[in-house]
Amino acid sequence: MTRYWFVIGLIVLVGAGAQAQELQDIRPGTLDCLILADDDAGGRYPDRALEFEMDNYFRLSSFEGLDIAYRVQTSESRGWRFGTNFTFRVNNQNSSGQYGDEDPSSTDSDERNISLRLLAQKLFITRPSHSASFYWGLGPVASYGWSKSTNDNTSDHSSESKSTRWTAGLNADLGVVWRLIDQLSLEARYRWFAGYFSSENSRTYWLESEVDHTNRSESNAFELDGSNSVDLALAFHF
Repeated sequence: MTRYWFVIGLIVLVGAGAQAQELQDIRPGTLDCLILADDDAGGRYPDRALEFEMDNYFRLSSFEGLDIAYRVQTSESRGWRFGTNFTFRVNNQNSSGQYGDEDPSSTDSDERNISLRLLAQKLFITRPSHSASFYWGLGPVASYGWSKSTNDNTSDHSSESKSTRWTAGLNADLGVVWRLIDQLSLEARYRWFAGYFSSENSRTYWLESEVDHTNRSESNAFELDGSNSVDLALAFHF
């Protein structure tokens, strides 16, 4: 646990130091410079783009797992990313079977999942004049998820599961951007998360339309986690 706190503190100090240095370079009365670019590179900045994360088969993510972000490069070495991920899934299934001499039975299953994640990052960019530029980003992230599933069985055995989970912390990215053409770029990034999460889970069992028993569990902890793979995204510049 001490190691986790050390890593989290190190990330916060690095990000705060870089932000403080940038704020010293901003003249009073020019708060818009935090987002808008200096028009000093022949009108090259701000460079705006919409990012769409792709799955492992190089396809744009479907709406059930939409991951989209607005990225703006405000100068040769600085930028911002504001992202969101929204997931909404509904799954209904019906199965039937017969075991030995028992009467045939069927089960109706219904599953619903909703989740939302919000992200803001300050980007620090190197090699901006090349076709491939490297960057690292740091910023706050928060998410909330809710799910519910029910199983109704004709043999008078039914169950319902509910779970909620929310997280808040810091998200760090290390990535590279390849500018394919003026209007299109490909991005690969690896992510880390350091923060706090809380979850609640319950499962209720029915027997002949009456509640038999309910199991409940709660979990609260700090976590330090990294991606299991490199994320890919397409960005359309405008």
